[in-house]
Amino acid sequence: MFCPQVYKNPDRVRKGYNLAILTTFIDYTKVFMKKVLITICYLFASFSLFSQEKQEIQSAIEPVKHILHTETSCKQLQYRLDTLNKLISGRVFLNRDVDFSHRHIRLQPGFFRMGYCIDVLTKNDTIVLSCITGPDSAICFRNYDTSRLNDYLHQRNKFYQSSKSADELFAELSTQEFYAFYCGEGMQKTEGGKYTKRLVEEKNTAALTDMLRSFNCETQAFGVAGFYMLKEKNYAIPAPVKRLISHIKKRNSTLAICSGCFLSVEKIYK
Repeated sequence: MFCPQVYKNPDRVRKGYNLAILTTFIDYTKVFMKKVLITICYLFASFSLFSQEKQEIQSAIEPVKHILHTETSCKQLQYRLDTLNKLISGRVFLNRDVDFSHRHIRLQPGFFRMGYCIDVLTKNDTIVLSCITGPDSAICFRNYDTSRLNDYLHQRNKFYQSSKSADELFAELSTQEFYAFYCGEGMQKTEGGKYTKRLVEEKNTAALTDMLRSFNCETQAFGVAGFYMLKEKNYAIPAPVKRLISHIKKRNSTLAICSGCFLSVEKIYK
């Protein structure tokens, strides 16, 4: 038996279809807005916690600045820092020879996780200079004994045949560098390693010599490695440069070393 097809009103069908689309759109919009609201709340809470922690760190730094400004003994400095709260007290990360009976000591306070550290230059436990380095290697505080600092600069510039300034001393000594050509997961090339290899490829011995003159021991180690790479390419190392390399290797200061995903402190010259 033949049953004729009944056609619905096209306008009514179109309106129903549009209503379904609108309802679906509203439902998706509600879900999306809910996710956006949750994300905003999370970011706001994270920002609030970060701001609060930053304020706590800034408050914690003030008594540290006072101690660095008044203390002349490094041992006493460490003792006084340890008597403050756990956000300030910290461990000695570096304690190394940086020529002429001077030592570079780096302290990692409790707020180190935020990118802060304390660098101190001493001679026979007497503080020559001290500084607090914040995020992005920005020095947010520094203090020094003018006479002792000038004596050190004079001795060092004479020996290294350089003309380093106090500003360069603070900047290079406080740089948080590590020595490695490969580091991290997958042993990726480091910036220091890539820079050194580029200088070798360009045979830029002037820049490599400047690295040997750096106050930063890791930078000096990259410079030594660079000249040994050139030596393998039959480059004749000049006598003054040989003298600096020999001195740096004999001094054999401890370096911050990257090995895989770990950072350690080691001497690299046998």
